[in-house]
Amino acid sequence: MGYKIKIIKKDQYSISKWSGGQTTELYIYPENSKYKDRNFMWRISSATMDIEESTFTHLPGFARELMVIDGETTLEHEGKHKVTLRTFEKDSFMGDWTTKSFGKASDFNLMTSKDCSGSLEVFEVKDKLCIKLENGENRFNVSQYFYPVGGSIEIQIKDDRFHVEEKDLFLIDYSYWKEKIDIMNNSPNAIKIITAVVKY
Repeated sequence: MGYKIKIIKKDQYSISKWSGGQTTELYIYPENSKYKDRNFMWRISSATMDIEESTFTHLPGFARELMVIDGETTLEHEGKHKVTLRTFEKDSFMGDWTTKSFGKASDFNLMTSKDCSGSLEVFEVKDKLCIKLENGENRFNVSQYFYPVGGSIEIQIKDDRFHVEEKDLFLIDYSYWKEKIDIMNNSPNAIKIITAVVKY
């Protein structure tokens, strides 16, 4: 029971190039795995699409969720579906699909292997938000990530309080556990928080 916390700062991220722009790896699990070796269970990243048309990297064996952070892009999955994503809209697709993007944007990505499942959501926080974290089953663990866009936040869990700067990644791991957490907005304007949940 209980939980473990980790805050990954922006200056700890790994940055690389892909054919359509730049990719920033926020987190990969296991932490000693390598994206290029495709030996990870899940990976969280943020990428830019710097040209009008890009072809996504082929990733057989992985499911993907992609959420636009800034701009607008159209994803075309050959023989599957086509969707236009505006800011904080998302799409789910498989890594072995042939996928092209049209339009310049930046995004938030979650890639999961067959050994886990994951999803992305977004919350707006004007002043304070209370979120319930719950896992009543012993058969899997949960890793949940919070990524603030537009300002910094404070996260309170019981008597523990954590400061998270904009675009830092706050990670909480828990198994058989139930708790409410409070998220306080430090900014004068409403901000968005992207949350990724992975069950494994």
